[in-house]
Amino acid sequence: MMEILKDTVLACDLTKEELMMLSGIACEQSFFKNELIFNEKEAVDSIYLLLEGRVQIERKNNLSNPFYNRQLLVLKAGQVFGEMAFIEKGLRSASARAKSHVRVITFSSLKLEQLMLETPLLGYKIMTNFARILSQRLRRMNDQWLSKSRQNSQICEY
Repeated sequence: MMEILKDTVLACDLTKEELMMLSGIACEQSFFKNELIFNEKEAVDSIYLLLEGRVQIERKNNLSNPFYNRQLLVLKAGQVFGEMAFIEKGLRSASARAKSHVRVITFSSLKLEQLMLETPLLGYKIMTNFARILSQRLRRMNDQWLSKSRQNSQICEY
């Protein structure tokens, strides 16, 4: 498991010992094409690292058709998903569905949180890696939004 994890975005900057600890709570799992991996509004139980295949992140479109799911993004091998609900300690904000046969490494949320609490430096590094992942996604979404925006739009104030 260490060999698989060592070159992933989740394991960036981890020492060999930290990588061993993270590998100790990792499990491999497979999903068939079109199989639901997790559902929107579910409680978080795992974080996923995509090893093989493609995963579609989708969200229900309640406005026009409550049974229609809108694709937000498609993930490829090497990417992490399911981390938002873990970070927010909330419910899933979207669903994840296998677009092909999929192999993932799963990390139990409870075990990962316990490992991070017991080893604060490792926890800091993992949270930094999550921040990098989210920052890259936000930057890509901003670029997509700007490229599709053809008129002057008002900026949201926070």
